Amino acid sequence: SLSVVNFCLMSNDMAQQTGDWRIALYYCYFPITHVENHISFQQQLCILNELNGRVRVSLEGINGVLSGRHAQLKKYEELLRTQLLQLNLEEQVTEQNQGIDLDIKYCHLRPDLEVDKQLFHDLSVKAAHQVVSLYETKPFQTQGVSSNSKRYYRRRRRNRRKHERYQEEKPLVNCNALKTDETLFSNKVENHQHAQTFNTLNLDEYAPAQHLSPHEWNEQLESLPKDDVIILDARNVYESRVGYFSVDGVPTLLTNTRKYSSLPSVMESNFKHLAGKHVFMYCTGGVRCEQASVCLQAMAGSTKWSDLQKPKGVYQLEGGIQKYLEQYGTAQEVTNNLNERSLDDCSSCRQQENNCLYKGKNFVFDPRRTDGVVGRPEEGPTGNCLVCQIPHDDYDNGHAPCEKKEARCCRCRILILVCNQCRMNRVRCWGEAESEDKVDIFCGEKECVNQGNILEQAEIVTA
Repeated sequence: SLSVVNFCLMSNDMAQQTGDWRIALYYCYFPITHVENHISFQQQLCILNELNGRVRVSLEGINGVLSGRHAQLKKYEELLRTQLLQLNLEEQVTEQNQGIDLDIKYCHLRPDLEVDKQLFHDLSVKAAHQVVSLYETKPFQTQGVSSNSKRYYRRRRRNRRKHERYQEEKPLVNCNALKTDETLFSNKVENHQHAQTFNTLNLDEYAPAQHLSPHEWNEQLESLPKDDVIILDARNVYESRVGYFSVDGVPTLLTNTRKYSSLPSVMESNFKHLAGKHVFMYCTGGVRCEQASVCLQAMAGSTKWSDLQKPKGVYQLEGGIQKYLEQYGTAQEVTNNLNERSLDDCSSCRQQENNCLYKGKNFVFDPRRTDGVVGRPEEGPTGNCLVCQIPHDDYDNGHAPCEKKEARCCRCRILILVCNQCRMNRVRCWGEAESEDKVDIFCGEKECVNQGNILEQAEIVTA
């Protein structure tokens, strides 16, 4: 097995010539009885297809990101759909007609980086508590499908069967527009707050929010009254800094968290802005919204929300930003000067020229850091240099992420945006050699503000 993996790692020269490498981002909610059996199955399947990356297996399903040749990744998907079902049929977990509800996206590499520097170079298949963990409180379990896992799977399947276009809306109540610079919260995010928020909710009563395709997402955001809608970004602060959904007249809540488990506390502190609204939720690939949308609906149905109007609806973007940009984004192309990028249309992207509601880059958790397809490039970067405030959206300043030259706060080490000139002449980031000519840079520029761990750092922006 090891020799097969080593062979895969040595085959990058061929990849340079064929240009057929992809990153597969996927998740699947599917009840699993024996996690150990599925870990072994995933290891064999990845080695067979010469794939590297991360796969996490839990009692409720799997979540993974893999790099490999496009044809091999497609073969992996085909085998995954057939053999995963067969494995669970043997374990008597599922019925023959249930099938596999697999959400998978095939992502292109960035043209400004070498192919080898954008691929995973090892394989990690491990057991996990959940497909994605919004909050973990129970001891780790690797055998026997829990009742929660079964109920969640059934609820999710029922919800997808009932998926249909919106019915005619009732007259909507006008709400006051939200200010761009509005500060929302006043308490520090603490783990015990997450536990208190999460453990008092009856999550089993709620299914994940209705999935909207990219076309349906655009259609609803553009047709509903602006005062009746709010967009919720379920990602972390360093993700939304380089790109987010920006719709004219519609507020977007940038939760600005550092970790996913902080999201329940952010939503709880934000009740008054979500109440009585159509809440459109999104994340990178869709998996985080599966749990977050359940949590939000459970909050709205709890005593915590008793004095407020419940949301008129909660919706999630199917396939996340990644799938959305496949339809409405623009492929990145690099000129001879690596500091200047030109962007051209491609046949698989930007099907509707002026209808992309996402602005900027899509931050990803693989060796690329950001995807090679962006939204509305003609408007420039969404981020700014922390020092001089010029538009800037590259944490790595032209380097590949694997080179470990990204800009980070000198105290808390969170990713920060610092332009090339300021890094070269004015400031020192974490990990760089000390210099008399440079001052240390922090996430608050002159001091560390513990970015992402303070609830009051969340903000609402309106285009």
